[in-house]
Amino acid sequence: MRKMRHKNLIRIAATVAALAFGGCISTDPKADPTRFYTLSPMTLSEGSDIELKVVVSQLPYYLSGRKLAIRASEYEVEYLEFHRWAEPLDVMIERKLENALSPSGVSGRLEVIFTRFEAAADGQVVLVAEWLLENDHTPVAGGTLSTEQVWRGGSPKTKMVESLGSLLEELASAIAEEAK
Repeated sequence: MRKMRHKNLIRIAATVAALAFGGCISTDPKADPTRFYTLSPMTLSEGSDIELKVVVSQLPYYLSGRKLAIRASEYEVEYLEFHRWAEPLDVMIERKLENALSPSGVSGRLEVIFTRFEAAADGQVVLVAEWLLENDHTPVAGGTLSTEQVWRGGSPKTKMVESLGSLLEELASAIAEEAK
């Protein structure tokens, strides 16, 4: 009697488990919701012989991961699980600045230190950076830029990334003007 009761309990438990877990298992493939973003560098001008090396020597550490980060409040940063940079952010920034500055004739080594380069949940993007341009280890020009803008409309994450790229173009314009 006991063996029979034990076998019945095992059968009932197995049936309940099969019914419970059967609804959780799906053989239908699900699309990966992850989206990847780049700062979309501007095109290099044809035949440009100008040599420029951009080095991002400092970027806030909380921006070093691949997930897009949004400042949720003054003391909180939110990482977006399914929105990621296509490659390391510092590499994209260097390429964006090199491509943006190449047509202006700026040459040498450009070191950039970012204090802020971020987007906020309210639609504001901010760039605060200082830079130094050198030729043969001799300072040629330097300065700081603090700028911001608001992104609205369209795909929010795409507009945010476009606005961050626009701030880098503004930085490149300020550097080109100072380096004349």
